[in-house]
Amino acid sequence: MNKGDEILRMLMEIKLDMKELHEKVDKMEIKLDLLKKQNIKNEATIKKKQKQLTRAEVKRDMSIF
Repeated sequence: MNKGDEILRMLMEIKLDMKELHEKVDKMEIKLDLLKKQNIKNEATIKKKQKQLTRAEVKRDMSIF
């Protein structure tokens, strides 16, 4: 094998490695998007529960009077 062939082989290996990395990054981005959506849903649920607790506390406090 001459140097030109070796360089081409190395470039092909690098290209394949970059393709694999690109695919992994894409998968990670998809997972991150899903986690962000779940986080938004969880935050909304927490806020809703906090509002319900606050209302229950107000009702409880009002019933004392």
